[in-house]
Amino acid sequence: MPIKAITFDLWNTLIRDTNPTSHNNLMKYIAEKLGKSYANNMSVKKQTKDEFLHYFKSVVGYKEMKHVDALIRKHTESFTEFTDFECIVPLMKKYKLGIISNASFVTGECLKDWGYAKLFDSIIISYQYEMQKPDKEIFEICAKKMNVKLNEMLHVGNDYKNDYSIPKEQSINTLLLDRKNEHKEVKEKITSLKSLKKYLEKQEKEKH
Repeated sequence: MPIKAITFDLWNTLIRDTNPTSHNNLMKYIAEKLGKSYANNMSVKKQTKDEFLHYFKSVVGYKEMKHVDALIRKHTESFTEFTDFECIVPLMKKYKLGIISNASFVTGECLKDWGYAKLFDSIIISYQYEMQKPDKEIFEICAKKMNVKLNEMLHVGNDYKNDYSIPKEQSINTLLLDRKNEHKEVKEKITSLKSLKKYLEKQEKEKH
């Protein structure tokens, strides 16, 4: 079945955090105020930023809410795209493009601000659906939103378990983005998004 859509993991695939300390400070503060369980499950907790801040205020007060809001802003300021991100833009002409990411509303709000909805046909962030990769259903949801069959979709990501091995076991087309070339044994991989177009062309030729 020919590939009609490509989905991408987000973190360390398309974008990266240039200041991990800001993320650690944010999560540590949330854990201190709302508990470790709450902080650890934010990627599957269905809530907007406004809903989170309202809840935070109701539990610990206005002053603390303003502080956590400042920590969120500082964290999002450290987000940046990888330089090879631009290599996926030309693929829009031939393929539908999507994002499937295990993340909280913090990432979701940032993508809205960046205008990613204009570039991607579907953006699936785990907190919106209260499930995360490698759950097969989250891939199925994305395929349905892009109006393609699951076997017509290729998923590209850097996480060996969540983006490659387990989805592959579930009959999902996967391609590992191994930027440091750590997984020598993997055949279906690239080390840069610059190689994605060439990989797709090679796969297409082999199927003809």
